[in-house]
Amino acid sequence: MAIAEKKLTVEEYLELEKTSEIRHEYVDGELLAMAGEKRRHNNLIRQLVLVLTSVALQKGCELVFESVKLRTRTTRYRYPDLVVSCAPGDDEYFVDNPCFVVEVLSDSTAQTDITKKLEE
Repeated sequence: MAIAEKKLTVEEYLELEKTSEIRHEYVDGELLAMAGEKRRHNNLIRQLVLVLTSVALQKGCELVFESVKLRTRTTRYRYPDLVVSCAPGDDEYFVDNPCFVVEVLSDSTAQTDITKKLEE
């Protein structure tokens, strides 16, 4: 559900997100508030981070999770649960060229995750 009264530009979104107390995904000008996750979700991500960190570092890649955005299209920014990128990035707030993306499915977001986000 979009939360802003007007559509924001990408630049407005990126500036707002730097100081926002809650995370928002950005889809074609609209802000989508991110919900808090359950402990089980958090534990799965923690386990994946522990397993994948050494592998990513050995290959010269970067592993980011939770609070770093993924630019999926020029007008869409998402917060996947985990991203591995082996391409150097020009921006410290988002990843452009992931080689591996993890999204832990939950009942409330699974449909969006396996349709819209997967397509992006």
